[in-house]
Amino acid sequence: MPSSQSMPSLKSLYRLDRTIERAANTCGFCLFAAAGITWATQPVASVVKVENSPAEIWAAEWGPTVALIVAAVALIVLVRRYLWLKKVLGNGITIKGIVEDVDMYSHEASHSDTTPAFQRSVIRSYYANIRYAWQGVDKKARLKLPYTPSTHQVFKGKEIELIVLDSAPDKPLIRSVYLGRF
Repeated sequence: MPSSQSMPSLKSLYRLDRTIERAANTCGFCLFAAAGITWATQPVASVVKVENSPAEIWAAEWGPTVALIVAAVALIVLVRRYLWLKKVLGNGITIKGIVEDVDMYSHEASHSDTTPAFQRSVIRSYYANIRYAWQGVDKKARLKLPYTPSTHQVFKGKEIELIVLDSAPDKPLIRSVYLGRF
């Protein structure tokens, strides 16, 4: 039975899906960089003749073009991921899976000049290892959680709902992550 809930907004997907977040950030940064390079390399009337290095000349000529190409690729990735999520959430089948384990990885955020000496931020990433059966075949998936496991009730040994697309059974989505109350 296909899912009956509506598609989350693009703003929600930006917070929930790492691929969409990174593609949107890359696209925005590259558009900003292309405009900035174009603006910064405009000729200015000056009394003093300034010699530019070959790297500066190359950056002025090709920087905006390269930035626009990267922005276009990021936009294509964003649109493809959005359309894939829309397809899975709209046409996917809800099945049950068991959380075998939840792994947490942490590392200290890089230190800056404004960070107090004894106050370091810790960045944590959570991954759920999930076992599920698809058409009589046992499958396993390792899915990154956007927030802590308790946010979406993903705990070791707990049964959770997955959404699986018939044509891509190895790429399930955790239903509560995408169709929860966000």
